This record gives sequence, structure tokens and C-alpha cells, in this order.
Amino acid sequence: WIQYPDSVGNSTYNALQLKLERRFATGFTVLAGYTYGKSIDDTSGLRPGGGDTLFVNNPACVNSCERARSGFDTKQRFVASGLYELPIGRGANSWAKRMLLAGWQLGAIVTLESGLPATPSAGFDVPNVGVGTGQRPNATGVSTNLGSNRSVGRFFNTGAFTAQPLYVYGNAGRNVIEGPGIINADVSAVKPFQFSESKHLELRAEVFNFANHPIFGFPATNLRSAAYGKLTGTRIDSRQIQLAARFVF
Repeated sequence: WIQYPDSVGNSTYNALQLKLERRFATGFTVLAGYTYGKSIDDTSGLRPGGGDTLFVNNPACVNSCERARSGFDTKQRFVASGLYELPIGRGANSWAKRMLLAGWQLGAIVTLESGLPATPSAGFDVPNVGVGTGQRPNATGVSTNLGSNRSVGRFFNTGAFTAQPLYVYGNAGRNVIEGPGIINADVSAVKPFQFSESKHLELRAEVFNFANHPIFGFPATNLRSAAYGKLTGTRIDSRQIQLAARFVF
């Protein structure tokens, strides 16, 4: 086979976007944004990555058979960030107390995001066309969504797909499996030390994935895999703590 890129893809995107902002005043600021949208295309790029496939399922049916959620489509996303400057030490009667107590800032970023889509895989080149990675199985008509019954060992309904006969293209759709979402919080504490108008030292303590909440990657979508339907890894690291010092001059 010969890989030949061509400008035949198309996409559409519609969304509702909301933004809430409180500008910094009395030591407090917050910025929050929410997006409810949907991106549909028949290809998400030459190297789509994630749970999307690199090749089409059936070269004779490109646009209509490949039209589905984009590989990067996120149905809902909410992000809120805030910064609070603690009101302590400002009125201290000594320079040392003001230096140690005043100016402490606490910050946080909270992210809630629905999962990205993934595509089922037949596991090998069933139609015998020379490209095994893009072949999809047959759909059984059963929904992939397990709802509240999802678990690490069975994240989607594996009965939604079945192997097709040899030398036949599967009819399962592209990006019809929704992967895990994101629930994440990052927090920080910052203490500046102002020595002059142009020189100051900043000490930072940051905790990423503060709650140590497991944020899983895509489930295994290969019908021939022993891990089919299971979550086998994470897409964001476990809790990380970072300490830093920065001197500005």
C-alpha cells in the first residue's frame, strides 16, 4: 500500500461557551469557563493520535463512513481558577513580620472534562487489504455505554462489537466509544519577598492532581486483546509536588 494524503476531509463544530470572571480586587480573583459543544469530522488529521485511527476502514467509503465525533472532541469542559491573597501581616508593626507574613497567595485550578472518543479495532487485517490498524469490527446494535456500571475491568459494553467474517469490512462506526473524563485539581502557595522595586524573591509550592484522583487513559478497544474493554493506564500522572524558588532582578 501507498500512503497518499489528500484534502478531502471536512468538519463542523458547534458550541455554547460561558465565562465568569471576577477581576482582582480585595485580594481575590476567579476565572471560570464552561463549554458544551460537539466537533464532527471524517478525519481529525494526518496523525490524529489518541483513540482515533490512522487509516480509513474502507477506502471505497471515506467521507460518509468515517463521519463521526472528532478524535479531540470534548462534549463538556469546565475549568475554574482562583487566586486569594491572605490578609495577614499587612499591618504588622515590624519589617520582619511584614516580610514573613504578608503577601501569601493561595491558588487553585479545577478541571472537569468529559472523555475523548475511541474507535473499536478488529485486531488484524480481516478484509486482507494490507492495512490492519484501521480495520473495524461489526456493530451488534447494542450501546457501548454501561453508565454507572462502568469499572476499570469493563469500561464499555464489549458486547457492542463482534468479529466480522473474513475478507469483509466491518460496519462499526469510528470514535463510538467514549473514554474516561478528567477530574483534576491543582493547588499552589506562593510567597513573594520584595527587596526593592526591581528585585524580589518568589517561593512556590505546587501540588498537581492534589486529590491524587486516577485519570485513566483510553480503554483497550482491540477485540483480540486480552485487555479488551479494560482500563490499563493513566493519561495524567498521580499526585506531584513541586517546590521552586525564583529571583527576579
